[in-house]
Amino acid sequence: TACQHPDVADSHLPAVVLTQALSNRDDLQEVAWMLLKRLRKEAHMQTDSASVFFKVLMHAVHMVHRDAGVEVASDLSVRLLQHTGVGKLALGMQVALIAALQAGVQTAMMAESSPGFLEALVPWVTKHIVDDALLLQLASWV
Repeated sequence: TACQHPDVADSHLPAVVLTQALSNRDDLQEVAWMLLKRLRKEAHMQTDSASVFFKVLMHAVHMVHRDAGVEVASDLSVRLLQHTGVGKLALGMQVALIAALQAGVQTAMMAESSPGFLEALVPWVTKHIVDDALLLQLASWV
């Protein structure tokens, strides 16, 4: 399984690897997709792993947003979510995605957060991988 060692799982490394999905180099993109595939497989097996999966994705998008801005972070969001699923995700995955979005919104609302982070999260709600009812709950929460 991927990223089980605490020194790896609790570090920035998985998120940094996922940012390589934006690389012009095919070999670096392949590494990002291999890690994403392994994390996604674990996420389907355990609810805790689903939460970790979306937290890592959110962390990668946030890191890119801080370093490269909204457009690049939005591009990463699109690419990561394209490799996350086709059609609606399993309910446990949907709940974990919504929880990660809530954390992302909270991050965006913090004073030290860079402006525009919410815009980088738009692909998370427009990909149509979450039931509308859960998105409405998220909208009510916001």
